[in-house]
Amino acid sequence: MVRNRLHEGGMRARHPQVGVVLTAQHRAGRFSFAREHQYWQIRHWRPVLFTDESRFTLSM
Repeated sequence: MVRNRLHEGGMRARHPQVGVVLTAQHRAGRFSFAREHQYWQIRHWRPVLFTDESRFTLSM
């Protein structure tokens, strides 16, 4: 019943996007970044732009 009402209101089910699987190299890079920046203070992070739900790969 609820599903029918939502459907009548134009709401449809959405399937989550499949993301990129993290490789061992990706995990190592993230860990390295975390270790290098673990003691940064707020003043260090101020110029950093944080985004949400972005999908991109940086090749090294």
